[in-house]
Amino acid sequence: MEINSRKNETAIILDIYGDVDLYNAPDLVNMIHKLAEKEKCKIIINLKDVFYIDSSGIGAIISGLLHVEENSGELKIIHISAAVKKIFELTNLISFFDICDSEEEAIKSFKN
Repeated sequence: MEINSRKNETAIILDIYGDVDLYNAPDLVNMIHKLAEKEKCKIIINLKDVFYIDSSGIGAIISGLLHVEENSGELKIIHISAAVKKIFELTNLISFFDICDSEEEAIKSFKN
């Protein structure tokens, strides 16, 4: 897994490439937790190039979401592939996350 971070005027976007699994989920958790320490941080996780995620990867995103929300921030997920979406659906977590179709939609959906 590779994570590229970029920033625009509204949010920090994490573009993730590769599988998110037991071996690299801690890297994702650490990155989100560091970003979340900034008050009211807005984070977008781009899963466009992720085709496999295991329970550790889902746990990393849940942990990140909870940490972001504890610090009055928001976290959105975009470009979720069909394979990853199916895993979210099977675990009944699809409604737990704020999933958007595009970066623009995610940015518009942030609270001010």
